[in-house]
Amino acid sequence: LRPVMLMVIVMATIGSFQVFDAVYVMTFGGPANSTSSIVWLIYQKAFVAFQMGSASAMGIILFLVIFVISIIELHVLRQKFEY
Repeated sequence: LRPVMLMVIVMATIGSFQVFDAVYVMTFGGPANSTSSIVWLIYQKAFVAFQMGSASAMGIILFLVIFVISIIELHVLRQKFEY
């Protein structure tokens, strides 16, 4: 079960960075942007303010952050789960 648990932890972390639908459906960013996420901000930049360049740059930065955190988790958890 160790490999499965490792993959579930990594996928849950990636999913937590990509929260969009709950923010969009329930609060539209909430009062004073209290519930906004990075994906919500990318959506606002791209499709509300029509700043596609800024939204693309934010998307690439989000990808890099998720990639680095996933690599760190894989490295740390793989060492932790090996006996």
